[in-house]
Order: sequence, then C-alpha cells, then structure tokens
Amino acid sequence: MQVSYKISRAIVMMDRLKNQSTQLSRNVVNETSRSHSISLLSKDLIAQSFKKLDKKLSENMEQFTKALLLDDIVYKLRTAVGVANATNGINRNLTELDYINNRVRLLQSLRAKHEGLDKEEERAMLLSGNLRESDPSDIEVEGLISFDKIAELESMIQALNKRKNDLKDQNAEINASQSITVELTDEEVALVNSIC
Repeated sequence: MQVSYKISRAIVMMDRLKNQSTQLSRNVVNETSRSHSISLLSKDLIAQSFKKLDKKLSENMEQFTKALLLDDIVYKLRTAVGVANATNGINRNLTELDYINNRVRLLQSLRAKHEGLDKEEERAMLLSGNLRESDPSDIEVEGLISFDKIAELESMIQALNKRKNDLKDQNAEINASQSITVELTDEEVALVNSIC
C-alpha cells in the first residue's frame, strides 16, 4: 500500500522507529545472553529450563523480527526523503549548512586565539622577538589574526549565522510543505502507527 507523509513527519518518524529498533535489538541481545544459563540439577529442572529457554528464544525472535522490520521501514522512509531532498533543494541547502558550520567554527577558533592573546603574552612575545614593535593594528602572530581584523571576523560570523538560520527556516518550510510516498505493507503501516 502506498502511504504519504509530510517530510517533516517522516524525519521524526525515522528517529522514533530507529530508536525503537535499537532498543528492541539491545533487549534481544541481553535476553539471549541471560537465557543461556540452564540449571543442571535434575531432569525436571532441565526440562523446565529448556521450556523457558524455548519460550524466551521464541519471544526474542519475534522482537528481532520486529527490529528488522523497523529497520526496513526506516530505510524506505530515508530513501524517499533522500530522493525528495535531491529534487527540492534540501541537499544543496544541507551542503551549504555544512560549509557554514565549518567556516563559523574556524572563524570562532581564530577569534578565540586572538582573544587569548592578552597584553602580558603580547609583551612577552615582543621581548622574545616573536613580535616586532609597530602599530598595534599591524601586529600579526603565527596562528593569530591581526588585531584590526576582529571586527571583520565578527561581521563574517554574524552574516554566516544569519544565512544558516535562513537555510534552516527554508528547509523547515520545504519539509513541512512537501510530502513523500512510500510503499509499505499493511503490517508495516500498523507497526508505524503503533509507534508514531
């Protein structure tokens, strides 16, 4: 059956379904490891232990099957969202957001390095010969930027952060207005509805 979801809802659903799948997988692993301890005191206890073990293994297989089904659903949703992102400009926006995040991080680290250079360090560097005495706005240190570039740096960071917010808003609008269609079985639809 074909099911349609808004992209923003599909993204939330993917997170919930993936978290549920991870939790189920962990439970199966934990329970399976606990089930291996069988008491060997008597034939009756052994028989009871095997019945419990068989029941637990059956339950674990059901949970494991459910976890695999959840992973299949997440894959289908992720594929559909990926195709939609490629066609509606989100991929381009995500690439630009990554670029902006990296650039802001670099600029902030340069600013932090500059702010870390206090007057005592500057005086010590001047005395050691690592800085030449000149106009303070012309001082440059390896790994640092010149003092007169700080205002320009701040302006660049603000502009990049504004663009980043604009892109996030644009992505949110696109995701809220665009839908994806996925092919899910009745069982998958019921499972999605029970979790989301």
